[in-house]
Amino acid sequence: MLDSVAAGNADLGQFALFNSQAAFYEESLAAIGARLFHTREAYALPIRHALIAHPSAELADMDTVYTHREVLRQCKANLARLLPELTLEASSGDLLDPAAIGKALARGRLPRNVATISNARIAVINGLRILAEDLQDDPRNRSWFVLVERFVPDKR
Repeated sequence: MLDSVAAGNADLGQFALFNSQAAFYEESLAAIGARLFHTREAYALPIRHALIAHPSAELADMDTVYTHREVLRQCKANLARLLPELTLEASSGDLLDPAAIGKALARGRLPRNVATISNARIAVINGLRILAEDLQDDPRNRSWFVLVERFVPDKR
């Protein structure tokens, strides 16, 4: 996203920088260190996590949760208490982002026994099923986001 903004292919970009439960997002820190951009705005948003699966899946069918490691950190206690039988796996590669995992679930690229944890809107967008909501350990869970635009040096 930052490459697209820097190249002028996108007017604006948004990324999460920090979470009240999981601290800094490592990918964001690595990405901003190598690029110049102008910060348009920074803001906090409440974060609510839902267990999301294929539309025909039932909770009893699930045995694996595949999601971003920071999401797992934000839901660790509730997952251990509510869904202790599920194997928790941190996502990687082209499925690092829970939104990408949601798309993969919707397109049948992942088995039906796999769920992800993300914002419930991912389920709505991809026609997926919400199996559980409010999995975040802290009801005040927040992430701080940064809205950026292309850096243009002063021409003075």
